[in-house]
Amino acid sequence: MLCATGRRLRLVRAPPIATRTCQRLLCAKPEGSEEKFGPAGTNVRHPGGVPDFIHEWSPSSFRRVGIGLGAASLASVALSFTAEVTHLGSIAICGLTAGYWWLGLRDLAQPHQALRRNFPVLIHFRYLLESIRPEIQQYLIESDAAAVPFSREMRTLVYQRAKAVSDTTALGTKMDVYGEGYSIGHINPNHHIPHHFCHTTS
Repeated sequence: MLCATGRRLRLVRAPPIATRTCQRLLCAKPEGSEEKFGPAGTNVRHPGGVPDFIHEWSPSSFRRVGIGLGAASLASVALSFTAEVTHLGSIAICGLTAGYWWLGLRDLAQPHQALRRNFPVLIHFRYLLESIRPEIQQYLIESDAAAVPFSREMRTLVYQRAKAVSDTTALGTKMDVYGEGYSIGHINPNHHIPHHFCHTTS
């Protein structure tokens, strides 16, 4: 505790009750600030929150999981001799454990990427999801009419016409005809079109 005496500051031991009061004030959370978590520990207060175990993953977590996998491998080898587990299953578990340790130790040893050192093995799932992100966006999220530079609907139309397949869709359109900016071509039946403007195409 700092006390001012004249122009000097000196450090004195605070009484226990003052220490406890300061700790309560500093550690107290504002009302309504409690974290709210949804299924699988997902923070529902922030959209797109990730499960807690990802934030808590560390090299020590990697080692704990690796030790658990090593114990499971030894148990599977022991059980494979009593016909409780097939030899193929035991080999698969041992191979998974060996691959886990090899990849994790390689991540910890490399000096170039801090993410790989801080999140060994787990970071590769992020890299995998980043590599297939365009496919996920295209096939699962994106609508048929929204894309750059060409929508899937327009591309399908080009494919159908190139293969000489009918490109018409029965029962109307999938487009939002009431949306802003959508225009419909009108035909004026009273307007006479000269015959030489008409051309028949195949």
